[in-house]
Amino acid sequence: MLEIGQAGPFVWNLGADIGVIRVTNANWIEAGNTPVFAATAEWLRNEETTFPILGETTLRPREENCAVGQTNGGLCGEIAATLQTFRFRPSGITVAGLTYDQNVYSASGNSGGPVLVSKLGGYDVEGTIVGKKEVTFQMIYEPLGTALRELNALRRLSLELLTTANEVRPTQSKEEKEEGERIEAKEREEEVSERVQKEEEEAGEKEVKEELEEEERELKEKPSIIPEATEARPISFSAKSGATTFEEERGLGAISCRKDTGTGLFNAAKAGTYSISFSECTAPIVGECTSSEAAKGTISTTGTFKLRFLTKVAMEKHEKAVVAFLEQRVHITCGAVSVLVSSGCLPGALSPVDKKLKSTEHYTVRLEGKGGRQSSTKILNEAGTAEETCELKASENGGAERPADLNTTEEISQTEQGGRSIETEVSA
Repeated sequence: MLEIGQAGPFVWNLGADIGVIRVTNANWIEAGNTPVFAATAEWLRNEETTFPILGETTLRPREENCAVGQTNGGLCGEIAATLQTFRFRPSGITVAGLTYDQNVYSASGNSGGPVLVSKLGGYDVEGTIVGKKEVTFQMIYEPLGTALRELNALRRLSLELLTTANEVRPTQSKEEKEEGERIEAKEREEEVSERVQKEEEEAGEKEVKEELEEEERELKEKPSIIPEATEARPISFSAKSGATTFEEERGLGAISCRKDTGTGLFNAAKAGTYSISFSECTAPIVGECTSSEAAKGTISTTGTFKLRFLTKVAMEKHEKAVVAFLEQRVHITCGAVSVLVSSGCLPGALSPVDKKLKSTEHYTVRLEGKGGRQSSTKILNEAGTAEETCELKASENGGAERPADLNTTEEISQTEQGGRSIETEVSA
């Protein structure tokens, strides 16, 4: 197989899918027959059959034709439809005015092969193979008339079909040869320039992509406590608040506690455990409220917590970090009324973030609600890709679960690691 020459101008848009190969290999050029003979050959045969080219033909549905491709060799069928529009993958380029055959099935490697119609004394050209239909793999080809028209118009060429009637041409003059060489040199320069530009653009796109991926990875790791906390080296803290209210929707009324104290541990960058005791707790009419195995007027709670963002926008803006408290079941008795906090997730706004605090300074976690409804019942999941429910539920005297809220402002301080007071920071 002999190389013909270098690729030249091409058109690949809605109007056409066609390109030019300049004949530069001396093996294809003979004096008086420039650039090649007006014939095409059949692939996949030890003794190739040549097809003399007489001219171009008009495409008509159901007309019989044959295609010659590198992969499939020679295949014959009939036209199914003309003036069709196809979108090719993976390029995404859409091309109009195409034709496809009824029962000729193409494969990769056939592109550029001719589609011919047998005539007395030779063959007429219908077009060139450009692809295949998805699923059915029927051959798609570009009509020759469209291809030549678009190339000549867009690339300022003067191409015509080489036939047995016009194949004998005068050899090029010196001026024509020099002009051809000048055009080819300019095209090579343009190709190099386009290749360099493309490489630079791809490098820039890759750099931007890597930066975005790095930023996304960093966002998924936040909010988190600094320095690093682990099971082996947790960060401990103390918690306290003033007045606190707990209220179930359409329940016995708000349970009010005068204060609370507690402790907790960060045993991971974004999570930990806590234990809080609310004291001097009462409810309207019924009086003191006490949780199981606690002193009178005391409600003790334990659970886990996690650091999250409230929304996707908050994550991207590095704001509105929350502590989501996951309450364990708590049974509270207020006189004759039994209240069961059966499931719970409470988001509290955390501040400050992105600021170092000494052990003696404190973070603030604000939990808000009204009438048994939390101000927020959604938080962003750990991956930072979607919202998840974070809602407190309670029931009275074995009744149905209803929403509940907790109003308080917790102060978190006295941070220690390894028995020593440390500075900490919640990175958002």
